[in-house]
Amino acid sequence: MIGHKLSAICLLLSIFASLSFSAVTPTNSNCHANFSYTQRSQYNSGGRDYYVYDLHFLNDGTCAITGLEISVTSSTVTPEQLWNLQQQGSDYVVQNYGGSISPQGSYDGAGFIVSYPEGTVNTDPACVLLPPSCVSCPASTTVSSTTTSTTTTSTSTPSTTSTTTSPQTTTVSSTSTSTGSSSNGVTITQQLVNAWNAGSQWSVTVTNTGDTTLTYIQIYAHDYLRISDIWSVTVEGNGYYSEPAWIAAIPPQSSFEFGYISTDPNQVVFVV
Repeated sequence: MIGHKLSAICLLLSIFASLSFSAVTPTNSNCHANFSYTQRSQYNSGGRDYYVYDLHFLNDGTCAITGLEISVTSSTVTPEQLWNLQQQGSDYVVQNYGGSISPQGSYDGAGFIVSYPEGTVNTDPACVLLPPSCVSCPASTTVSSTTTSTTTTSTSTPSTTSTTTSPQTTTVSSTSTSTGSSSNGVTITQQLVNAWNAGSQWSVTVTNTGDTTLTYIQIYAHDYLRISDIWSVTVEGNGYYSEPAWIAAIPPQSSFEFGYISTDPNQVVFVV
């Protein structure tokens, strides 16, 4: 009888020894950010495959959040083209979201592009959101964040294809800036981010240089068919664009930014 009891005890101990337990940090609904990222599209150029990712931030707490910052934990992925992100060491600080996100508010204006040699399997960037700072939160608030795994929501269609197998030649410029147009108190400037054999990436700044707050700015690109990808702007169709949906108003001397990829090394001219 004693032998049977000892055998049962040994069996229970062996079962508990084989289990793996993980601790979950409690979260507080007052100050919490939800983060996800989505592969929007992909294209091929210069013998490399490019993947475009959009970042999505949701304040699902009850007080405003600020200080948004992400970390890319994959050792094989390095974002090489950024918009509304500023690299600081191994992390990336989110830019141009108005300073804070109010409760139940969201921000979808940041993203990045990664590339691999043509035919290489795309690797999950493994992005995580670092705990944000909160504004006017209760003293007992616990700051936390949740990251949702990558989901691909679009069927990728290569927009530019190069027949050469030579490595991509990239020219980076931080000083190439041109003024596209200035009309009705609105100025458009463009800056070259990257250029390669069969395309280029541009950053566009639309500034309210007038004396009154604007709630709607419409711009037009005559050569819009040369745009293979565009982000952080509302696409109205037939070459017309306007400020992104998360911007309710553009005060005097304020601006918003968007980016696009051209199918050749030249910029696409936007006018007001």
